[in-house]
Amino acid sequence: MIAIKRYIMNKPSALGIIIALITCFAAISCTKTETTETQHSSAINDLSTHPLYSTYDFGAKDNIIDLGSQPLGVPIGVISELMNRDNILKESLSTLGLKLRSHPFFKGGDINYFLKNGKLDIALAGDMPMIAAAATGKVIVLSLAKQQFSSLIARDSIPVNELKGKKIGNAFGSSAHYSLLLALASADMTEKDVTLVKMKVSEMPDALANGNIDAFVAWEPTPTIALTKYKDFNVIHRSINTSYLYVTKDFAERHPRAAQLIAAAQIRAMRWMDESEENLLKASELQLKTSQKFSGYPPVLKTATNAALIKNGLSAITAAPFIPEEYYKENGRLHREFIFIENLGKLPEESTWENAHRSFDRNILIQIMKDPAGFRINEYDYNLI
Repeated sequence: MIAIKRYIMNKPSALGIIIALITCFAAISCTKTETTETQHSSAINDLSTHPLYSTYDFGAKDNIIDLGSQPLGVPIGVISELMNRDNILKESLSTLGLKLRSHPFFKGGDINYFLKNGKLDIALAGDMPMIAAAATGKVIVLSLAKQQFSSLIARDSIPVNELKGKKIGNAFGSSAHYSLLLALASADMTEKDVTLVKMKVSEMPDALANGNIDAFVAWEPTPTIALTKYKDFNVIHRSINTSYLYVTKDFAERHPRAAQLIAAAQIRAMRWMDESEENLLKASELQLKTSQKFSGYPPVLKTATNAALIKNGLSAITAAPFIPEEYYKENGRLHREFIFIENLGKLPEESTWENAHRSFDRNILIQIMKDPAGFRINEYDYNLI
């Protein structure tokens, strides 16, 4: 759908390297460090009283649809931004007596917490949080929303094994966390060999510059922000990650038409950005403003640079964001990732691959593509003010 020459290095063998690392490291028996376990416990127990999240007005009524978004991630941040501004979606949901309400989060693991506790109905999040949710059998994964890189950044161009004993900034339970596990595995290391420092992705570049950490791992646009702001920073490891749109089964069963309309809104947003450079730049500008408001940090990237990142993240997705079936077949990309993170003890106890596999539903997108006029995926009406 979206064609662009990737501005970042994309080696043809990258996926093969990742597969080899997963296969190798899945057999390693490892235990989490006390630091990691403490962070995990804190991440789970404190979110209900989180200084920001505790202020959110989650819909207490059946007519409110609550969406968990990530304004600090591209392209999923811009997709949710356009959904919030989509007058066609608003009108279509209104005919069902429904209204969309979006809540910004720092990472997918946080979204899953509120999804599990019935506060959210819909999520836009990365592969690791998506798998963690799907493996419980309580969500339906509708579509692919990104294919891009997460990057491990350090001040100097060093091999990964030189991070042994060092402090690494990490967003626990995120797709970047998974990328960090892969990076450590490539150097025959585990989380026991480093100190993980839990922090927001928006804080990572300055924390590295100030010497509070020795490296960090993050999804875009944070790596590009860091490399733009600090010229001495270096990418020392990259791995592919993906993001997804998923809904709770309870929501899909209560509001099947609304689930279709939400997926149609994603398609519409992607097509609108692909229609012209002007549209893409406008979407990028809006997302940067929302990102600044959420993080409190002024934009580092120019609108055009951010737009290139958005294009890059969507370039592998065709005219309809179907999840490739080979991703979730046995020994497919997501199956291998499930095995990898399960072996590390980072999934809920009730998790099974059978649950995850059943969570992928192509039928909703198929129905939308069979009726493009009915779902208005080629019509656009956004509130751009």
